[in-house]
Amino acid sequence: MAALQFPLVRNGLDPEKLRQGGFFSREGKRRVPGGSSVCTSRELMHYLLLVAQGKLVDEWSSLQIKRLMYLTERRIRYASSPALKDAAVYFKSGSFYKCKPEQGFVCKKYQGNELNLMNSVAIIESPAGNPQLHYMVTVTSNVLKKNSAVAHQTLATRLHALIRSLHPVRASQQ
Repeated sequence: MAALQFPLVRNGLDPEKLRQGGFFSREGKRRVPGGSSVCTSRELMHYLLLVAQGKLVDEWSSLQIKRLMYLTERRIRYASSPALKDAAVYFKSGSFYKCKPEQGFVCKKYQGNELNLMNSVAIIESPAGNPQLHYMVTVTSNVLKKNSAVAHQTLATRLHALIRSLHPVRASQQ
């Protein structure tokens, strides 16, 4: 557990607000017993800020993490917004759902009735290659009984439109 938490503290992150409680794989959990995980949107934003500033460990490490966030087969959830198609989007999303017995309810993937967490983090550089907009987003939702991927995508579309309206591109920047 110390190996998981020491880097957080070393980088100025609060392990009471951002903590990986254990490994994801069955074998990892068998070899290294874990604890509880926790994250807040605010501490995720702090993490993204350190990455964007090149201060998560150091500039090289921050760049490698940003590259890992960019490498993906396809954009999903928040990052799948059509409004971001011309943007460089560095993102990671994840979900955790839990179901409890409920009459008339059939538990489906990403549609928990007890817990249905979906998290998205993104660094947006729009347009890619010559960004006039550069911003970060963290979203944590718990929408029960439905897959909230479309809600995250819709939020991305609306937020991008809002940011574009507040920061219009000047003719000299086009």
